Amino acid sequence: MSDQGDHPLPIHDPDADPWKMTEAEPATIVGLWPGDEPPTRTEVLAGLAGSAGFDESSVEELQPQDSMLWAFTQNDVLPNGLIIWAEPAQNVGPEDVPDPEFLQNKWILGASTILPPDASYETMVGLVRLLAGSFPDVPAIIDTNTGMWILRADLDELFLADQPCPPEDLLWRVHVVSTVESIEEADQLWLYTTGLHRCWRPELELIGIPGPLLQPGLELIGGIASRILLDPLPEPGKVEKIGHEIDVCFQPWQVIADSLEGNQLGTEEDRANFNGGSPLEGVRAVICDPVPTGVYRKSWTWPKLALERIDRGEGAVYMTEHATQLLSRLAQQTWYRFATAFINMRDWIASRNQRNEDQPEVIFLVKAAFDTDTAEHREHLWFQIDAVEGDHASGVLLHSPLSVKSVQENSRARLDLPQVTDWRVWLGGVPYSPSSAKAMMHAVDRIREQPDE
Repeated sequence: MSDQGDHPLPIHDPDADPWKMTEAEPATIVGLWPGDEPPTRTEVLAGLAGSAGFDESSVEELQPQDSMLWAFTQNDVLPNGLIIWAEPAQNVGPEDVPDPEFLQNKWILGASTILPPDASYETMVGLVRLLAGSFPDVPAIIDTNTGMWILRADLDELFLADQPCPPEDLLWRVHVVSTVESIEEADQLWLYTTGLHRCWRPELELIGIPGPLLQPGLELIGGIASRILLDPLPEPGKVEKIGHEIDVCFQPWQVIADSLEGNQLGTEEDRANFNGGSPLEGVRAVICDPVPTGVYRKSWTWPKLALERIDRGEGAVYMTEHATQLLSRLAQQTWYRFATAFINMRDWIASRNQRNEDQPEVIFLVKAAFDTDTAEHREHLWFQIDAVEGDHASGVLLHSPLSVKSVQENSRARLDLPQVTDWRVWLGGVPYSPSSAKAMMHAVDRIREQPDE
């Protein structure tokens, strides 16, 4: 299938602003078309006709490119218009699809637009809703900018709900590069994002972090990605407080690559040979420790103190209000699954305990918002849950609050659903969150179906 997002990377203009974007990649998705026959222009227009803002009278024909069957543009339904086309699906292997059934789909329907810099999330959600809502038999959609799959169940639950709540990281994906097979044992990792260029934002990188700090690295880079959707990056080298006791700075990738040794990841040679021939260049910001090393020549390294604080639970990246609202909405919409999983696992564990049988580690956590002395600020606290009843849960606070006076570490509290802003479930060492609630329920079923010993 043609990759409509494979365009030249945005231009880096160091004389004006190292983070300035002069052009953005198109945001492109493709839906797997059901059936053996290719999608016709007529039936696609009929499907789109029910979408708000779609007017067939403003459709303009385009000259099909490469293997496209047909293509047209429509300029009203999204802020910057969109292009719709159809073409044959690529031949891929079972390892390239989340469901082997998708190998039977012979055709794809594509949609592409330019995201506005001040409404990237809303427009991306609108693009997915347009394709998913107009064609309910499409089993999955692929985000070609990031390679992420969105399955029909998630399309229906997250995108087509009355209040859509896909997580903000819909806009980007974090890739991890290692020189060894076991990432946890790697002495250096290279993390980089894809997807932010289409939002008119620099892609982000972490270079050289050790394998054991992968999870805090993912938390850090994801938190910063969310923040820069609203606020611009500071000038290179300027210390930025992005969380409680979390300070970093940013440098253009060229500055970092110039100081790397040949055996370190992220060199210019690495970048030239990456991503299927599309070099990892353009406008990219490397997250660094705010204090450089070196006496005669400054050397910017990965943010060791910040990652170690996050790893120890002593710091976290400040969440934007937008990200908090989205996560809260998703956590509350999937609460029924959290509660069902808790009750099912509680009963299953109790039955095994009666028989003195071992069971996998099962932990249920809830993050809840509490008011502070500052009216406009709420603090979000994690509790380990030991009771769930309807829209309420009870548990023990896992850490000391910074501002909240009503609860203390290890104290119990009753939490109401409107307070819930996030949750986690650990089943046998595997974490699940609101965005993986369906997978969690399948995992619960698999555990409960294990034969008695």
